[in-house]
Amino acid sequence: MESEKTATWARVEGLQGLNTSDTAEKVESLLTVVLGALSCILLLLACLKKGLYYSADVYSLVLVASGMIWILLIIWLILQKRNGPARIAQPMESDDKTKSVFQSMDHNHIYWFIWPLGMAIWFGLHAWAGSVSLQGSLDEMLRWSLLAIFALLTSMLASRMHGARWFACGWQLAGGLLVLSGLLAACGVLPLPYGVMRTADPAISSAGARLGGLLQYPNAYGAVVGMYALERLAAAARAMARGAVPAGRLIA
Repeated sequence: MESEKTATWARVEGLQGLNTSDTAEKVESLLTVVLGALSCILLLLACLKKGLYYSADVYSLVLVASGMIWILLIIWLILQKRNGPARIAQPMESDDKTKSVFQSMDHNHIYWFIWPLGMAIWFGLHAWAGSVSLQGSLDEMLRWSLLAIFALLTSMLASRMHGARWFACGWQLAGGLLVLSGLLAACGVLPLPYGVMRTADPAISSAGARLGGLLQYPNAYGAVVGMYALERLAAAARAMARGAVPAGRLIA
């Protein structure tokens, strides 16, 4: 009888361990999705805000990014309350592939967040100590604060399982949006003010027009699109070197 009770308790504890493990995996998957989605949204908003060239465009995006951090914090607190603080804060087993929020940033990725944060603090101290251009120092503080928030999201995402897929998704969404904005504006499909710079000077453009896209600045637009083109060519070369791949794989 004693051995049967022991076996029954062992089976019950095994089922509870499986349920706990499944719940932890779902929580980690949800956090990865939230982090990836927030990072992609910030990238797309930066494209829609003319590449954040003007300081006025940075203000609204700083508010959005700060709101994202609060949303992430609220989600984490809800998950912590649902699963218990001990479950999230306790150290994981060596064979457990999931990580807690506190363990999501290792020492290599944390520097992505420290450097822009340090720059934001430096400009803030410079403005407080008495800057020649107070507005310029405050604008730079906000710009670096936005970079620090984005670095925080990406550093947490980089060390999570399947986090690299979200990086690829955000990278290609931002690049595709910028490229299509210029092409559609040139074809007249997208009514984008200043998306195409017209000129009669052949020294500036032999075709009489230069694409600016959402950035509305042809030089910057050409540099960014050229960077994306080189990156896609390098990715295609690496994929083809590994063997025959379908055409859709080369695009992705």
